[in-house]
Amino acid sequence: TGGETAGMTVSEAHGWGMVIVVYMAGHDPDARTIFDGMVRYYQDHPSAIDPALMAWAQGSDCRNVDGDDAATDGDLDIAYALLLAERQWGNGGAIDYGALARRSMAAIVRREVHPSSRTLLVGDWATDPRWRDGTRLSDYMFDHLRSFRAASGDVVWDTVLTRSYEVAATLQRDFTTDASGVRTGLLPDFAVGMNARAPRPAPASWLESAHDGHFYWNACRTPWRVATDYLLYGEARSRDAARTMNAWVRRATGDVPTRVGTGYRLDGTRINAGAEMAFIAPFAVAAAVEASNQAWLDALWGYLSETPFASARYYGNTIRLQVMLTVSRNVWAP
Repeated sequence: TGGETAGMTVSEAHGWGMVIVVYMAGHDPDARTIFDGMVRYYQDHPSAIDPALMAWAQGSDCRNVDGDDAATDGDLDIAYALLLAERQWGNGGAIDYGALARRSMAAIVRREVHPSSRTLLVGDWATDPRWRDGTRLSDYMFDHLRSFRAASGDVVWDTVLTRSYEVAATLQRDFTTDASGVRTGLLPDFAVGMNARAPRPAPASWLESAHDGHFYWNACRTPWRVATDYLLYGEARSRDAARTMNAWVRRATGDVPTRVGTGYRLDGTRINAGAEMAFIAPFAVAAAVEASNQAWLDALWGYLSETPFASARYYGNTIRLQVMLTVSRNVWAP
């Protein structure tokens, strides 16, 4: 906890922590003990809607706060971490990671996937048509969806993956042209139009803020999430989406990481200045899809490795670590 989540923790953070601990197992001899403790914490805080999912936030007394329902991003990473743990340690210990992963994946399909459009919902609570109409683009962890298909054998994940790529491609194509007619490729925090299969950026204050339809504090993660499917699986759609984002950010910043703004409209108009780790770090993963970006990637790596830990907070620092693990090839598919 701390910074943006002072006095509380969230399932997003918990899922990130679980993923990181598995990847660090070759370095930390206590990794499995730590991971098993995190699994038990997840089990101790089930969503009231579906106990295979995690209640999204707990206060410093470990009690649920702000409702006891689930957020899709945390559940996706928790299920993915359990698959990683199954590969790392097997299922012969006190916890059957594979069984828990498959239980979680089934619950995500039941509760956090739109029943007809098969797009990702923002949480298990999104049952009203208004909320089912929307999706959070930072939840589009394409590599996770691909691994869920392989692990579960459920063909629904093929459809979810295809629809996720369709939504992202439509938004990039139709809503991200800058003043010179060149696409930025930037994705919004949220999109609506899922019920009619006509994706468009969410209107202001659809769920969180006036910037719900902009590249803001949720969507800042998308260059990392989009590009990882290419780095792990060689998916061309992932590479192409990342290329568009990367070409734009290199032009916009002149290959200087600290010129990345803190939020953009989809046409590339900067919302806020100031160097924020959460916005800068994910572009390193997008840069990694092509060798021609090496100098830009080196500049980003220098920023990530040299910026003092205390200059960022929970969100930016946790994104930074996962990005560094990814571009240094210390991540792998379950």
